[in-house]
Amino acid sequence: MSLIDEEAFKEMLGQAESGNTEPQLKLGDCYRVGHRLGFDMPLIDGIEPCIYWYQKAAEQGNKNAQRNLYKHYQMGIATDVDKEKAEYWRRKYAE
Repeated sequence: MSLIDEEAFKEMLGQAESGNTEPQLKLGDCYRVGHRLGFDMPLIDGIEPCIYWYQKAAEQGNKNAQRNLYKHYQMGIATDVDKEKAEYWRRKYAE
């Protein structure tokens, strides 16, 4: 069973890899849902794919991605709890 059309996913991945923050955010969302559903997903650079893509978007100023990283680090969703990183992303989101 697929949660997203394969062609649409490939297109979104290409746009995300090109630096577009909206597809990066959407990829993070897709991987977050997969993580919640228990799908086994390979790590990207040693981190969960949803965190990886949220971070890519957040570093470029995407407010939704910054908020998501804050929540994930604050609550330990798809990553370990990290209060320092949570506070960093909370502040970036609030700017």
